[in-house]
Amino acid sequence: MNYWILTYMPQVIPSFWSLPAEQVLDQLKSSAQGLSRQEAKQRLTQYGANSLKQKRQSSTLLLLLNQFKSPIILILMASQPIA
Repeated sequence: MNYWILTYMPQVIPSFWSLPAEQVLDQLKSSAQGLSRQEAKQRLTQYGANSLKQKRQSSTLLLLLNQFKSPIILILMASQPIA
């Protein structure tokens, strides 16, 4: 049986996609209408904001140079004058 550990909830939830919606909502302590303002505020304080961290953007030159890290690319470039 597949189990998912949700990082924001301390319990293990079995294959949530195969469970009825009511059971999943009950395990997540939520409802079809969503969380109350008070519950949302408490979870925000407890678990933090649900946001992704921005990734640094690479320059075009750095992206091009990183292509040459692959050994197969280096082998192909070395064999090019022979062919």
